[in-house]
Amino acid sequence: MDSGLTIRPTATVAQAAPLPPEPAPVPAAVPTTLAPAQSVTPSADSQRSAAFDPSHDPLQQAITREVFIDPQTREMIFRVSDARTGMTVYQVPDPAQLQLQAYIRTILAKEETPHQGANTDRAV
Repeated sequence: MDSGLTIRPTATVAQAAPLPPEPAPVPAAVPTTLAPAQSVTPSADSQRSAAFDPSHDPLQQAITREVFIDPQTREMIFRVSDARTGMTVYQVPDPAQLQLQAYIRTILAKEETPHQGANTDRAV
């Protein structure tokens, strides 16, 4: 008796790949010709605007960046700190991650050392 729950093979049909849409027609560009008095030209001595110069930015001057190697973990640490307060603004790797790694190292070091009084091979 057939309950109708069997999966019957179907004929395979090759699917055609969809065609990409045609690009929209672009109207012909109109050449613009301005008189030199109406055009904008940069001055000869302007290389860069002083408003965007990072060396003049007071926020950039108040930040110190340092890269050092931690003597205990021998990992390279990048730290951005506020020069005025000395507080750390950003650090890679995160201090929580460094504490977790130190905790794991301590646990592994305890497992590697033999426990005293754990000898069971005693002669009676």
